Amino acid sequence: MRGNFPLREVDGAYPLLVAAHPRSGTHYVASLLQAGGLRVGHEAYGPGGVVSWLHVGKGEIAGRLVDPKRTTYDEIVHLVRHPLNVISSSTTMLRVSFEFLRDNLPGWDHVAKVTEDMSGEAKVRFLARSWIEWNRKIENMCPVRRIRVEDLPSREGHRDSRRALYGQPLRWEDLSNICGSDVALEVAKLAWEYGYA
Repeated sequence: MRGNFPLREVDGAYPLLVAAHPRSGTHYVASLLQAGGLRVGHEAYGPGGVVSWLHVGKGEIAGRLVDPKRTTYDEIVHLVRHPLNVISSSTTMLRVSFEFLRDNLPGWDHVAKVTEDMSGEAKVRFLARSWIEWNRKIENMCPVRRIRVEDLPSREGHRDSRRALYGQPLRWEDLSNICGSDVALEVAKLAWEYGYA
């Protein structure tokens, strides 16, 4: 139980889905909404809905079964975060999260195996593509608005999670060197579309 209400894993109709790529601030946004009195869950349904990256996909992860075709929302909001922050922070995700992303992105059958010992650069290449594709997948869900997590009130003690890779922030130059200029340009174009310079 979080937010003083029971969380549930029941498909059905809910008022709100805040959807994002992993490491885009879903936990933080859920806590902000809960503090404001909205009874949403983080990655599990609350009476008011859910803030989650999982609920964009379909399948089982960590014992949770997610099926967007069996759930409806009155309102969908697209939560975004600067891609360099997301990509770098996501390199520390568990293998099951990488596999869930892979299994829910069309045409990703070629990524046959995701292993715990994937190099940092292999993870960055995977995550650059997934940042583009997952956000496009959310756009196809027809959200009513998009929110940048950086535009929300900042939380005290928040650290720069871009430091998860190489001990220093991931830069555009790094992304281009690791993924190639075409992929880096595609990420940059979508970031610009979302209001990032």
